[in-house]
Amino acid sequence: MYSRLVWLVILLCLFSKSQADTLNWNLTAYKAQVGLVATVAGETLTIVWQGDKNSELRLRFVIERGVPTIREMSIRPSGGKWRILATNLTPEYRVVSGVRRVTRQQTEP
Repeated sequence: MYSRLVWLVILLCLFSKSQADTLNWNLTAYKAQVGLVATVAGETLTIVWQGDKNSELRLRFVIERGVPTIREMSIRPSGGKWRILATNLTPEYRVVSGVRRVTRQQTEP
């Protein structure tokens, strides 16, 4: 189920049209699945899926100042209220470069 969610988000990101700070999701070809639903309200993409022990999980995505942001990550236990786990999460990228040195012995079979 988790891998389907990841692919859904990736596909929606690839096929969306984002301009500056606006988020325009195109869900016309999207078909809801049992336990996995994506909706758009304003500029927020919300994905809700079924978790363990009948709980529900929810992610809300936005674009803020050109940065993809998880506005809210929350969970709702069976029959309970939504509990916020995290807000305003942004990606952090690190690039490491270097030169790998190989000895002559390592290149021979």
